[in-house]
Amino acid sequence: MTRNNFATPTDSLMPGTCVWAVRMHPLYDAVCEVREVSSGRFELYHHYGEGSIPWRDDIASPALRKEDAIETVRTYQKAFLGN
Repeated sequence: MTRNNFATPTDSLMPGTCVWAVRMHPLYDAVCEVREVSSGRFELYHHYGEGSIPWRDDIASPALRKEDAIETVRTYQKAFLGN
């Protein structure tokens, strides 16, 4: 799921531009977004659907490449789902 085509209420609460997003769990409305911020790096932000208060991932270091940030999210998903 990417959301570059439209702005949402949650977008205004986070810096940068969403370049990739995914649901973290099939039952819960937990979303992780990869956002390109002004430094040119890619940071992870989490929220529980539109209108929720997002938070920046303080565990993951900002990535230089989008693919590295996505790989971090995939690792989180595996841990979250217990796989």
